[in-house]
Amino acid sequence: MIEEKLEILLITYNRSKDLENTFEQLLESPFAKCKLTILDNCSDDDTPIVCEKYYELFHNLKIIRHARNIGAVSNYLRAVEISKYKYSWILCDDDNYDFSDCDDIIEAIMTGKFDLISVGHPNYSNWIRGVETTVKKLIESGSTFFITQSFLPSTIYKSELFDSNCIYYGYLNTCNFFPTFAFINKAIEKNFSVYVSKKTIVSRSKNDIGFSIMEWYSGWLNSCLLIENKDSRIKAARELPVKGNKFIFSMIYSEKILNKKRFPNIYLSFFSGFLLIFWGSREFFSCFLIIFAILIPSTSYKYFKKIYNNF
Repeated sequence: MIEEKLEILLITYNRSKDLENTFEQLLESPFAKCKLTILDNCSDDDTPIVCEKYYELFHNLKIIRHARNIGAVSNYLRAVEISKYKYSWILCDDDNYDFSDCDDIIEAIMTGKFDLISVGHPNYSNWIRGVETTVKKLIESGSTFFITQSFLPSTIYKSELFDSNCIYYGYLNTCNFFPTFAFINKAIEKNFSVYVSKKTIVSRSKNDIGFSIMEWYSGWLNSCLLIENKDSRIKAARELPVKGNKFIFSMIYSEKILNKKRFPNIYLSFFSGFLLIFWGSREFFSCFLIIFAILIPSTSYKYFKKIYNNF
């Protein structure tokens, strides 16, 4: 039975309406009897009320409410730490689900054959679906492996593989927003086996990410530094949906205007990450553009804001 193999963990904070919608979808899914653990990051909305409402409706529901907000990354890693079943699936509270055809996913879990089972994407994945493959084959094929892996609910994984070393480096990378890059590095080194589901089960919502685009880019580049293989590291960085040097220029300039207090730290983090990742590659010359961008006068802001907002 699937409930003997898979544990679902759901991280949430102040999205009670989205959480209720997720509960409803899970209730109607083939995974309704799986152990479901809610990690409430000290929400101050109706989240506790919603959790209590569904407590009696699920076969095996556990609610963990933190005494204080420990941050989204730490909440995710806490879910990794407490999972005890053979497979773990960590969900967010606000994504879109389609459980209409999950038979192949259940079969993949029951066989225990795969290290990773890919069931979703962040809305711009180019994966071929319904295949058995490996991490290295996915990367070599040009699939958006890294972006997809960064979308946390996209992957069901063998719990034992996300070990204490991956968790440790995940916590160290908290400032960069992406807790899975040490695990991704291990997946590359060990060439994990992967099953890609026939149908996309989960896709990213349109909710605000909570930080600026430049902060997101900076976090991504510095997270890529956790990937030891140089070719894979550059491929990961290149998966960013950058629309040319004009976008990089406008992103930096707009951040300079809109986020004056934090701009110096964000800029230095972005520049150092970019330099370390792309040293000696074709993107290296963009470093000069990144330096030049901070010298542009404020009177040019309106032009670059238009480019930035069109991203």
